Amino acid sequence: KSRHPYKEWMEKNVRRLVPFEDLPDEEVGSRQLDNDTLASYQKQFNYSAEELDSVLRVLGENGQEAVGSMGDDTPFAVLSSQPRIIYDYFRQQFAQVTNPPIDPLREAHVMSLATSIGREMNVFCEAEGQAHRLSFKSPILLYSDFKQLTTME
Repeated sequence: KSRHPYKEWMEKNVRRLVPFEDLPDEEVGSRQLDNDTLASYQKQFNYSAEELDSVLRVLGENGQEAVGSMGDDTPFAVLSSQPRIIYDYFRQQFAQVTNPPIDPLREAHVMSLATSIGREMNVFCEAEGQAHRLSFKSPILLYSDFKQLTTME
């Protein structure tokens, strides 16, 4: 027998957001920008037609990153004479090997993107209140996740 009913505490106290796929259509949200405003933002953030078509469209339609060549001969964003999008300044220029692999799709038995938030309490005092958590499937919040957070008690 266990000293404390940890599983019961977790089942009772951990709240989870409703996944995007399971939400009714009216709670998913819709685009609030007209085409002119969207085009203005895209220009401000330096998105080219090529970037929108070959990278973002593929990501949106297939849910996968666009596949390109193995090499990248573009200069570092900070050294480039051409304007670059802000994300290029933070891009890693090399492949990094991790062990265990950081791949939540193919290595689900050892890796997860699940994130929990909640008040941290004294780790030496085991109590049911320590299980009060809000759990997300991913650390990246969608609009629907944010909307659920703002309406929670």
